[in-house]
Parts: sequence; C-alpha cells; structure tokens
Amino acid sequence: MKNVLIILFLIITIHCNAQDKTMIITDESGAAYTSYDGPTKKISSFSELPSVIQLNINGYLQRILGSMSDSIQFTHGQEVDLKALFKKDSITFNYFWVRPKYDLNFKLSDSSIGIKRYNLKLRLDEYGQLLDVNWPRQKYNDKSKFLSREKIKQFALKHAKMKRYDTSTYLIFFGYDSALDKLCWKFMFLDSGRIRTRYNDPVKEVYNVVFIDWNELRIIREFQSENYSIS
Repeated sequence: MKNVLIILFLIITIHCNAQDKTMIITDESGAAYTSYDGPTKKISSFSELPSVIQLNINGYLQRILGSMSDSIQFTHGQEVDLKALFKKDSITFNYFWVRPKYDLNFKLSDSSIGIKRYNLKLRLDEYGQLLDVNWPRQKYNDKSKFLSREKIKQFALKHAKMKRYDTSTYLIFFGYDSALDKLCWKFMFLDSGRIRTRYNDPVKEVYNVVFIDWNELRIIREFQSENYSIS
C-alpha cells in the first residue's frame, strides 16, 4: 500500500538542529496525507469531526500529553470511506495494519522543552477508538520528568568517548520508537573510515548510532549504520 511504510520506521525522521547541536525539535515539512487506495474526505477543521470523535480525541490528547495538550493545534486530516473501500476490495490478508476511519494530524509546539514543531498523528476507527499514534501512550505525559537535553547530550558524548567514537563530527535526531513505545534522541557519530568498495561506487559513511530515552538516562539501542554520501 502506498505511503504506509512510515509506520514501520523505528524513528520518525524529525531532526533537530544538528548544525549547532542545540537539540531543538522541528519538522518544517509538515505531515503528508496517507494514501488509502479509496475515497476519502479532507478535513480542514477539528470542528468538522463528529462531537463524540472530538470528545474522544481530546481525552486521548489529555491522557498521553498531560498539560502539553494545551500546546497542540489541529492541522489537517481525512475521513476514509471504509464501506466504499472494502466494497472495492474486501481482501484484508494482504495488509498487516488496520485501515482507520479518521486519519488526523496535529502540531505540537512547546518551547519550554525545545519542541518547535512535532507532527503528531492520530488514527482512529469509526467509534473513536485509537488505532495508532506516534507518541507513547504512557509515561510521557509529564514534561517535568523529561531529562534536560543538555544532560542527554553530555551523557551521549561521555559514552561515545568511552567507546572511542569520534565526537568531532556527529548528528542528532529525535523521534518516536514505535517498537519500544518511547521518545528517543538518536546520536550518530561518524566512524573514522569512509569506505569505497569499488572504483566509482558511492562513498559509504559509517556511523556509530546510539539511542537514548528522553525520560530515562540510559542507552536503549546501539549499532553501526552505513549511509551513502554523494562525494
């Protein structure tokens, strides 16, 4: 199914300012519409939703975001015509996810914790039950418990130096780890070797990748990754 692979990514590609390492969370690209291979109706205002759906959404936002729910704004969404979609194709075993009735996108902005923009995505069924969201459902609704971004950075650098990673060049990303249901900071330390396997092959940059939980000072993932460079 088109444009659905994003739900399989462990880290949503919302990157912080890796140039000056200030770790400000920003996503200027917005959230694109998902294609459902069937008829949909665009939703431009939160008030267009049925009152019971609005009630449930407000309840979910309050539950998963706490006081941060006051800093969220509806941006856009769509209502999927499930009857028409399944009339066209009633086969479900080829797809490993549940098609939502409501596909909704919000913008979270909270400068007190360094969030300039985070695109929050909610997917609900026709009764308003939450099917999918790119924010943890528990333990991340109290921003006072989020660790200092500077503290996280220093912890990552200390660990990198202990592992003898090169800390002169590194990147920082932020995102939601769907497998662990956590908000994570992802640090990528460039390895010393730039590898070219054969003449005229693309240059591969090797990174040592470290994931750190935002509300618990510990490493939850660590591995090596190869990215292709144009140089």
